[in-house]
Amino acid sequence: MTSYRLGIVSLTVFALFSFIDRGMAYDMNTLDRHLDTQRWNRLQDHQNSQRTKPAPRKNTPTNRKASKPACSADSMPPAERRRMEAQARRIMQREGQAAAVAYARKQGMAYHQKLKKQGICP
Repeated sequence: MTSYRLGIVSLTVFALFSFIDRGMAYDMNTLDRHLDTQRWNRLQDHQNSQRTKPAPRKNTPTNRKASKPACSADSMPPAERRRMEAQARRIMQREGQAAAVAYARKQGMAYHQKLKKQGICP
């Protein structure tokens, strides 16, 4: 009799766990789909917010113009620079590019020496 009871009890327990497992499996499947949907929605929201968010601001003020180095040819007065560029174009047409580059280099060195004499350049 004891083995008969043990068999019935074990069969009942097995049936009970089988029934619970199927129900739990269904609930877990539903929960998994719900969590996957939430994760997907959060990812989409994040990507959309990143796409529409303005670019991060730099620490430097935007209204300042980039300063030109005092010792470069870019700091040459505009009138003098235009005159030198026009002369370099004429030299290029007459003598070629190598002569025009040599002329521009010579003028740049002269301007640099002038700034050195004035104490602007080291």
